[in-house]
Amino acid sequence: MVAILRSPASWGAKLESFLHLTSSCVHPCNLVLALLLVPSLWLRAAQPGPVLLALDGVIFALNMLSVGGYFALSQRERPDHGGWLRQLAVIPSLMALGVGASASQSTAVWEGLFGNDLVFQRTPKPGRMRRPTGS
Repeated sequence: MVAILRSPASWGAKLESFLHLTSSCVHPCNLVLALLLVPSLWLRAAQPGPVLLALDGVIFALNMLSVGGYFALSQRERPDHGGWLRQLAVIPSLMALGVGASASQSTAVWEGLFGNDLVFQRTPKPGRMRRPTGS
């Protein structure tokens, strides 16, 4: 990041680079929020009230609209522009998948940020595997 910030690129390019390179950091944040949900619900059950319920509803709605909007826009950009509205039904599944995958993705983010093994190994694709020499 230091090399990017010191480069002669425009601030817009630097911001785009920063957002692109740190986009995977959303997974540890998602995991922390999912883990904090249980104690939060436990504490809320001890002090029920209309104000807290309204606040929870507003926070939930804002989160659903922001994440749901993100997924809705991604579906709109699909090649079959006419059928993107039908795909909106999969948004709750995508959101659940994101929470479910956050643990393994967080592990990968931490290994990438703090690990010593910085070699990127692509998953072999069928039909593109190299055979060992001498066979």
